Amino acid sequence: MPVFDNAEQRDAQWKIFGNDPQWKEISAKPENENTVSVSHIDIILMHSTSYSDY
Repeated sequence: MPVFDNAEQRDAQWKIFGNDPQWKEISAKPENENTVSVSHIDIILMHSTSYSDY
């Protein structure tokens, strides 16, 4: 599970990941086409509690 301090940090890090040349190369390969079908994504930002291990 990725961990971010806030939504702005999450968005910035996913933008960096999506623009990474190595990711673009890997995701463009024919053998990686249609390997994952995502029809819906729920984005939930959770915060640790005082009794959390993290």
